[in-house]
Amino acid sequence: MSKRRRSSRYPGDVAVVNSVSWKTSGSSLGGRRKLDAARSFPVCCFQIVVNSYSRPRTGYENPYEPRTPTPGRLGRIGSFISGLLILADQKRLPQWHWPAFNALLLFPALYVVFAFHEIGHFIAGRLVGLAAGGISVGPFAFAKSGEKWRFRFDRRGCILGGFFMPLTTADVPPIRYAWLVAGGPLASIALTVLFGLIYIQYGDGAWRCIGSLFWTSLFSVIISLIPVSSGLNKSDGARLWQLLRYPERARCWMALLALQTENANGLRPHEWNRPMLEQILTTDASASEYLYSQLLVLYWKLDEGLEAEALEHLEILLAKSARVGKALRQALFVEAASASALIRKRAGQARVWRERACKLRKPESLDALDAGIAMCEGRYEEAVQHWEAAKTHVARRKLDSGLVRFATGKWAEFEAACIAARG
Repeated sequence: MSKRRRSSRYPGDVAVVNSVSWKTSGSSLGGRRKLDAARSFPVCCFQIVVNSYSRPRTGYENPYEPRTPTPGRLGRIGSFISGLLILADQKRLPQWHWPAFNALLLFPALYVVFAFHEIGHFIAGRLVGLAAGGISVGPFAFAKSGEKWRFRFDRRGCILGGFFMPLTTADVPPIRYAWLVAGGPLASIALTVLFGLIYIQYGDGAWRCIGSLFWTSLFSVIISLIPVSSGLNKSDGARLWQLLRYPERARCWMALLALQTENANGLRPHEWNRPMLEQILTTDASASEYLYSQLLVLYWKLDEGLEAEALEHLEILLAKSARVGKALRQALFVEAASASALIRKRAGQARVWRERACKLRKPESLDALDAGIAMCEGRYEEAVQHWEAAKTHVARRKLDSGLVRFATGKWAEFEAACIAARG
């Protein structure tokens, strides 16, 4: 996963569950994100590892004292510089010009380079035995949801960037993840070298396309290798450094990927691997994936019927929500609205949370949440209509992950309760 990157995300299928999961309650199909699942944790990471250079030292040398230049060394350096100046004066040096860049080709070049970067993650993953669960470039995404694969164009998605989501298991060693993560930057480096060689042979090409692709590829290499974290995501450089230098610290992230795989394969939260759930519960509160990990734990508790514990967990998540991006924060606000309406029976408070969620950005659908509020207020006929609309929305998006199955199962229970209540 990725690089340049990208706004904080969480699994798109999680979006469907948002606030639809409360056991005695309904919920809302918060308009979340596409396969944000994948986006949230596109496996992208890579950090520049600089090997320290140390020269042989004699016993009396001070390793912290600068080495004094000798007359012989200074003479050789001076001779080299003088030779270059003489050749330049006689016009015998090769004339080198850096590739030109056409700003009009910036976006097409970025899409080509980012697609090649993600394909690098895919190829590296396959070479180490990790299947693909999803891949995205900009707003174009192709990902697995249950037994189905689906393509989606998200007009509200990140214009630039991308993700690759692997399908993993609990016993995958860190070194295989490291190769997976390194695949993207290595592909970008290969592309940069390729366009550099083409430029040397043929020049900038029509519309300066070769030069533009060269600079864009080089840009991709640099931003993917810089070790930075943003919201839920780490750059390739940061993730690779963690995997190679501190593999134990990456255990929670690897467990999170394993749970995402189980969700993508259609397993409901109560069917998820229990040791993996216990592993992500140990995620450090300062880690970039902490809140997303705890959101999955929240869904697991709801599916197990542990509503009281789920409410306490939700309060902790809301208290820390300011540190994440809009997508995940909106998911938490929608969950809070659902809990207020269907567990605490406070429709007014639910509307406040709903309004806060909508201010962050426009949801794709709030039918499930509106159904929960209507059910809380005794408007059962209207609630049934909203439940039906929520199910239609999911069917239209062709979602079939474990979280979606969990959500739709709850909606069916709530709809039946509303039909029974209206007489």
